[in-house]
Amino acid sequence: MIHESSGMQACIRACSNCHQVCLSMVRHCLQKGGVHAEADHIGLLLDCAQMCATSADFMLRGSRHHEHTCAECG
Repeated sequence: MIHESSGMQACIRACSNCHQVCLSMVRHCLQKGGVHAEADHIGLLLDCAQMCATSADFMLRGSRHHEHTCAECG
């Protein structure tokens, strides 16, 4: 399978970690308040979390389209 290479596994781990960090930062920013809790800021964190999760999913199932989703993270 395509995701068995060490490079692909590292990328999947990085995407999964980024997803977790972004989601935990949403809670942190909401607790901090002010500009950190503004809709645009929270929206960006949620968008990033979703793209990372989607990219990891695409790689895990060997989708040839993972290059497109991963490009959005760059």
